[in-house]
Amino acid sequence: MAKNDSAQHASSPDRAGLRIVITRRLFFASVVFICATCAATAQTPDAQPVNPDATPAARALLRDLDTISGYATIAGQHNFPNTVSRYSDRVYDLTGEYPGIFGQDFGFSGGDDKDSTLGRPSMIEEVIGQYRNGAVIALTWHSVRPTEDEPVTFRDSVQGHLTDWEWRQLLTPGTDLNIRWRRQVDRIAGYLKELQDAGVPVLFRPYHEMNGNWFWWGGRPGPEGSAALYRQIYDRFVHVHHLNNLVWVWNVNSPVRAPALLTTTFLAPPMLTCSRWISTNRSGRSSMTKWWRLPIPFTSRSPSPRLEPYRRSRHSQRSPAGHTS
Repeated sequence: MAKNDSAQHASSPDRAGLRIVITRRLFFASVVFICATCAATAQTPDAQPVNPDATPAARALLRDLDTISGYATIAGQHNFPNTVSRYSDRVYDLTGEYPGIFGQDFGFSGGDDKDSTLGRPSMIEEVIGQYRNGAVIALTWHSVRPTEDEPVTFRDSVQGHLTDWEWRQLLTPGTDLNIRWRRQVDRIAGYLKELQDAGVPVLFRPYHEMNGNWFWWGGRPGPEGSAALYRQIYDRFVHVHHLNNLVWVWNVNSPVRAPALLTTTFLAPPMLTCSRWISTNRSGRSSMTKWWRLPIPFTSRSPSPRLEPYRRSRHSQRSPAGHTS
């Protein structure tokens, strides 16, 4: 693609089999970037997943990300379950290339809304197709508040609140609220199992931006706060559902104070046993996510554009469900 104001690509030999697009600027909201900027001292030749039973594909994904750490940026695009690949397709329309990362969400609403849970089956089918076409898959879930059931609205449920008593009940095995939460996450586990059966590894980012107070799961520091809920879903998915295709990501919103405060407040020591990558979100007109492999090297070192962009044709990207835009 020719150089212009919207994107600029560096050219060099491909590395680790990943599709890399080095971009200067994209015009979309909800663009996701994985910035592999780990300091050289933090890199290891053999990155290990936190789940010792991780699938070979999940291990390969983690190893590939580790390999490009400090050398490249992978550009990605978030999509919505009920519109499948619309925004990744739009990136192609503007740039002539598909993003290296295909991002999706499990949704929470109903009907024809873009976040409708009715779109989950088509979304999973699309994810499988995207992976087979070479995409790195990143999934998140704007989770329903466990005091109610889907479908819900974003403002009243996802951005709702739990009382301190409800929070303790949520984390206590066998309570009504805990049992309801288990039913809700088990539903999501079923879709992730479909991806595991299809051989698809996933960068999984549950309970994101937990250091903010705008989601029901967020704003609770300390070992019995948001970190405890993350550990709880990790335990459910790994030890009950045996989901071994996930690379676990611990995501915070961009810190407004010193990074040291961020790590001591929201990264309780037990948390480090569950998450292999940490990412930060910067919300606003465009939403940016930066990712680091643990241990977390907060560094200003910029990635070097050394990887050759990989291009796919419009024909190869056509959804297995027949969705195009």
